[in-house]
Amino acid sequence: MTLVKEAGLAVFGERWASEAGYASLILDYRGFGDSGGQPRNLLVLEKQLQDFRSVIEWARDRPDTFRTDKIVVMGSALAGLVVSKLLIHDPGLAGGIGHSPVLDG
Repeated sequence: MTLVKEAGLAVFGERWASEAGYASLILDYRGFGDSGGQPRNLLVLEKQLQDFRSVIEWARDRPDTFRTDKIVVMGSALAGLVVSKLLIHDPGLAGGIGHSPVLDG
């Protein structure tokens, strides 16, 4: 129900950075992939939303490194729901991408 960096998502960020010149952050949700946390592989959409918000906050705290006015979020599959919610509740985001999104669960 969720993808991890190792499943190929890092390729998106690498291409955006190397070919388009964008800074890119790819995350594994807590309890998935390389991320820590227990229990493992337990999908909780609210926690995934918190993980996205933590990464966005981390980037916003680094205006010397990131264009904080140009943050775009991407979610693949079920994370399309997370991206949709982020876009609704965070007017500071510049946009969002739903990659094969599940929008009605």
